[in-house]
Amino acid sequence: MKFLLIILLIAVVFCADADYLPTPGGVYVHKDCVHNVPSGSKIETKDSGITFVTLPKDNKVIQIPKCEHPTRKVQKQSPLNNVGGYWYGWQLWTTFKNPSGETFDAFTGTMSVPQNPASFWGGIVYLFPGLQNYDWIPTEDGPNPPSGFDIIQPVLQYGSTPAGGGDYWALASWYVTVDSGYIVSDLIRVNAMDVIQCNMTFVDKSNDEWFINGYVQESDQTNIHVSKARLNTQPWAYLALEMYNIDGCDNYPTSDVIFTQNVLKAQGKTITPTWEAHTQYQNPQCNEKVVINGPDNVHFVFAQN
Repeated sequence: MKFLLIILLIAVVFCADADYLPTPGGVYVHKDCVHNVPSGSKIETKDSGITFVTLPKDNKVIQIPKCEHPTRKVQKQSPLNNVGGYWYGWQLWTTFKNPSGETFDAFTGTMSVPQNPASFWGGIVYLFPGLQNYDWIPTEDGPNPPSGFDIIQPVLQYGSTPAGGGDYWALASWYVTVDSGYIVSDLIRVNAMDVIQCNMTFVDKSNDEWFINGYVQESDQTNIHVSKARLNTQPWAYLALEMYNIDGCDNYPTSDVIFTQNVLKAQGKTITPTWEAHTQYQNPQCNEKVVINGPDNVHFVFAQN
């Protein structure tokens, strides 16, 4: 009887944990707090945590309640998670803070779509430029995200994620918070060697409204408009590779990811970034690295063993 109770308890824990999804915000979020919206939607989150979404087709407004579930930061090989892989979180990234401490008004650039991983069995690869209000990085041994954290980002993904997808590259725009839920636009499929145009622009300061967009030239685009008071301060810029459920070097892309034409603006002036390169591990197991060739040319290199 005691053994049966232990088995039932383990089953309950795993079922509960299966309700949490890995997002490109660096935390696991309850499935009830991840919301897919059509491209072109306008999102406004109130201080109460309630979010109003205006749909692009008919201007119908839908209401999303405040997320009542806590976020989770899963630890490496934790016995209480269903991840099963060895690595999670940001693996490669660059950081730049506006020297004045003021918010950026825009972050635009391009991101290349790499070749597919050599082998893939259910993990997730996220690649993106992003803007944050706090300098928080999701790593295995790092702290939990601060209260009020957010990130806006057009995201390239490989694998099945809360936005959808599968064993192919796809693109969506995300607005990620730790207390008001996660909003993601329609997913569009892209191909290896495509070049994605990325755009995060502060389009209406009086309403704290940002436009987040990703598209491939002469193809579909996926975008959202988001408004929230705390979005008036986004002084941290990043380029990042984030991965979940990864158990070997053959799960990495098989060609470089190249970020080019990176342009940051604040108060109407162009700010030249002096990127700082980072890896989660002191000695990366797959020889992955960041190569900075200049402010507008950054490579993520995957020299697999």
